[in-house]
Amino acid sequence: MSRLGHLLLASVLAEHLGVASAADVPLDVAPGGRPVPRGESAAGARAGIAHDRDVLVVGFHPAGCAVDVEDTPVALIAEVAGRFCALDEQLLLPAGAAVRGLWSAKEAVAKYTGLGLRAGLRTITFDGDPQAGWVHSRYPGARRPPLCRVVETPRRHLAFAVEVPAFVAPGAEVPVVEAPLVEVHRWVPATWVREAGGAHPAQLARVALAPAGELTDLARAIAATAPPTSTGREHT
Repeated sequence: MSRLGHLLLASVLAEHLGVASAADVPLDVAPGGRPVPRGESAAGARAGIAHDRDVLVVGFHPAGCAVDVEDTPVALIAEVAGRFCALDEQLLLPAGAAVRGLWSAKEAVAKYTGLGLRAGLRTITFDGDPQAGWVHSRYPGARRPPLCRVVETPRRHLAFAVEVPAFVAPGAEVPVVEAPLVEVHRWVPATWVREAGGAHPAQLARVALAPAGELTDLARAIAATAPPTSTGREHT
C-alpha cells in the first residue's frame, strides 16, 4: 500500500507539473512520515495521501492540501473521544458515525500542519460542522489554518484540509475565501513490474470515473454538498 501510495502521489503531481511520468517526481519522507516532493515542506504541502484497509486516496490543491480516510469502527473511535476532543467538544459530540467524521477532520488538519498526530488533535477545532459544509479550522500558531470538509460514504469518512487563498473581489474591501470545488478522479495501473515477490504497478493512468461502486458514491456525496457557485480558479 505504501509503494502504491507513493506512485499515486507522484502520478498526480506529475500531471500537475506537466512532466512525463511519476518517475520524474522524486519524493522525500518528511519528519512525521508525510511523503512530499523533494525540497517541499510537509506543512502546507500541495498533495496529501491517506488510506484505510481498502481505499487509497491522494488529495491535491496548488495552495496546499491534506486528506484523511477512515473506516475504523465507530465504537472504537467513540471510546477514545477524550483523547482527540477538548472538554467542550466532548459535551457536544455528534451521535453515531459522525464521531468518526470529526476524528477524520482533525486528522486531515493535523497532517496539513506537517506534524501529524504530534500536532495534538485536541487543539484542532472548527468554526462550524465540517460534515455539513466547508468550515475554517483553528490550530494554535498556524499561519493560515485550512478549510476543512468531511464526506461520509456507506463505509467510511473522507476529510479534506485545503488552503484556499483569500482574494478581494472588484469593488469589495473585505477579502473573500471561497470554498474549493472538489473533483474526483480514478487512477488505474497502466504498466506493471514483475519481481520475485509478485507484480506491482509501475505507472498509473487517470481514467473516467467508474459508473458504480463506492468511488461514485463519494463523487455524488461531494456533488450534493458542493458550494452553489465557484470561480473555477482552484480545484482539489
